Amino acid sequence: MAGIAVFAATVGNVNAITAAIGTHTAQDILHIGADEATTTRAARATIVVVTVLAIIGAVLTVNVTSGLLTLALASYQGIVQLAPALYLGIFWKRGNASAAVAGMLVGFATAVVLQYLYPVSIPALGGITSGIVGLIVNTTIYVVLSYAIPHRHSESERIDALFSDIEDGPADAAGRTLSTRTV
Repeated sequence: MAGIAVFAATVGNVNAITAAIGTHTAQDILHIGADEATTTRAARATIVVVTVLAIIGAVLTVNVTSGLLTLALASYQGIVQLAPALYLGIFWKRGNASAAVAGMLVGFATAVVLQYLYPVSIPALGGITSGIVGLIVNTTIYVVLSYAIPHRHSESERIDALFSDIEDGPADAAGRTLSTRTV
């Protein structure tokens, strides 16, 4: 019974993930939104493509010593490269899209090369992983390029307005600032 429960939970999780990927791809990446039926068809087609890609990835890694484990570790080393642009973008006005993309690409490339050379950790660096080295490179490039590439005037105004809304506090439907003071 426990095995069936674990299997059912895994299938449910995979189904939810592939549905989310399909919907996200159809709405946010492909921008297919003419009508609900078209979006649904595009989402279903994307689910099929993602499923086929996952099967291909599983088959290609089945004879590798650690197979899917290695693929999972490499995926994590890559996905963490989103962190500098995400976190600094939330709290720091200076960042820009060019710096974020350049940082992510170079950080990801660094992580991939080091992951290939050192699948578990990098002994010369005290055992840290390729993803951490990629993060350091990524963050450095993001910060340097954020200072080197100035914002366009319209972008500066948009960012200032966004941060002023946050500093002023929440607003009601009419745009009036609501009090955030507690009694």
